Amino acid sequence: MIKKIQIYNPKNRKLEEFNSIEENKINIYVCGPTVYDHIHLGNARPIIFFDFVKKFFEDLNYEVNLVSNITDIDDKIINRSIEEQITEKEISEKYTKEYLNSLDYLRCRRPDLIPKATDYVDSMINFIQELKTNNYVYETKQGLYFRINSVDYGVLSNQKVDRLISKKNQDFEKENEQDFSVWKKTELGLKFDSPWGEGRPGWHTECAVMNHKIFNGQLDIHGGGNDLKFPHHENEIALIKAFTGKKLSNYWIHNGRLDFNNVKMSKSKKNFVRVADLPKEKVDAFKFLILSHHYRSPINYSEKLLNEYDKILQNISKKIRFATLKISKKRDKFLKKFDKAPVLDMICKDFDTPNIVTRVYNIIKKIDIEENYFSVFHELIWIFHLFGIRINTEVPRKDISIYEEWVEAREKKDYETADRLRNKLMGKGYL
Repeated sequence: MIKKIQIYNPKNRKLEEFNSIEENKINIYVCGPTVYDHIHLGNARPIIFFDFVKKFFEDLNYEVNLVSNITDIDDKIINRSIEEQITEKEISEKYTKEYLNSLDYLRCRRPDLIPKATDYVDSMINFIQELKTNNYVYETKQGLYFRINSVDYGVLSNQKVDRLISKKNQDFEKENEQDFSVWKKTELGLKFDSPWGEGRPGWHTECAVMNHKIFNGQLDIHGGGNDLKFPHHENEIALIKAFTGKKLSNYWIHNGRLDFNNVKMSKSKKNFVRVADLPKEKVDAFKFLILSHHYRSPINYSEKLLNEYDKILQNISKKIRFATLKISKKRDKFLKKFDKAPVLDMICKDFDTPNIVTRVYNIIKKIDIEENYFSVFHELIWIFHLFGIRINTEVPRKDISIYEEWVEAREKKDYETADRLRNKLMGKGYL
């Protein structure tokens, strides 16, 4: 019997039982990139993890609708357009294409829907206007702001409004220093007509409105990096609470940071490795590295660490490929003859991928024992399918023949022939 799914609640720091809003259907929204630059390996962590999450739920026969947005309205895009002397649209289209190419490069499935903020501006204006009518939003010379005191603010990150440290803001007309922008009045860069003059929506408004328009109600799961918990996700929650009177999402999943040489991986600090610069032959090793750590735990990435996981994965692959030789003739007979429950139980406890990796290590240690081949081979293949990692299990007939001749030579104690055949198998990556 598979245990009930439990997901960590960042508010009370406890595991809670997961129940979808609709039976056998799950809606997931993950904050996507701001398309002003190439995505880096830190940005890739939630991509890899949520691809795994979707595969897991699908394995349990859920219908999963995974949405991840494109932020194509942002000051960073405007600054980059000035720097590169091309339009904001050209910048956003260029790096949107790079982002999609990165998904393919990582061999992660694209989300079911990838909405762009620019496609929802009219909805954002109507959203803000209703909040203003209901006194949640007020106007200044510089823009429109949300009154954080108008709702129960800080419910996700356990922030106390009176203890918040405000950022310096030049708008002295703000009622409260912590009130956040929902619309910025501007004459610079990309701008749209509105009842308050030309301007553009704030980042928090964009995600909140796209969520509301796409899902028409509460989300099952909202995800993103841990650094988005506050203020971005907190502000999304406040906006939706004010607009609908309901909470935005039943469950929140925040992945830990991916540092680079003990420093936060950041584009602004020029401290990052682009996904495009990850060696293609080490993509699987990188995914294995990511999923070998619990999603909430930070990872200190380095080239040395990547190479260590690449070596580990190569050794695992050799063991599995060798197992394919031994079971090649009986493979169909033993197809799907394994118990998924132990691994599913681990995933059901807040997506415990590190324990799954430990299980893989233990299986590999025992796989040389004859009676274990059939019972664990397909389990390993299934695990790596969930992880999105390719393991080559195709065995040419001529390689099977070499293996069989090698076994026969060993049985006949023809060691010279056995050594020659063993070297052939080693050269083909089986040993």
